[in-house]
Amino acid sequence: MPLVDGILHAKWSLGYAGLLSTIEVGADGKAIRPYVAVYSRRDLAQALSQFRTVKIEVHHLKREHFWRLAPLISDSAVRRLESGFGWYVVAKAIK
Repeated sequence: MPLVDGILHAKWSLGYAGLLSTIEVGADGKAIRPYVAVYSRRDLAQALSQFRTVKIEVHHLKREHFWRLAPLISDSAVRRLESGFGWYVVAKAIK
C-alpha cells in the first residue's frame, strides 16, 4: 500500500496532499498527484444535507490491505468489513 509505505518510509517531503495522493495506483505524489480529499461519513452527509435523498456507502477494501494476514482472511470476511474499513466513501444523492 503506497500510503502506508510513504508513512513508514518518511516520505513527508511530498507534503500531506502529495503523500495522500499516493493511495491511488500509479501516483507518486510528485509528477502524478491526483486530488484526494478525506471525508468521514458524517462530514459527507453534512455536506450533502441539502439533498432530498442521500445514500452513503464505503467501498474498496481488499485482502492485500491486510498484508501478511491476507491468506488467513476470506473474501466474504473482507466484504463484511468493507463498509466499516473501506478506503472510499461514495455518496449517491438526489436533489
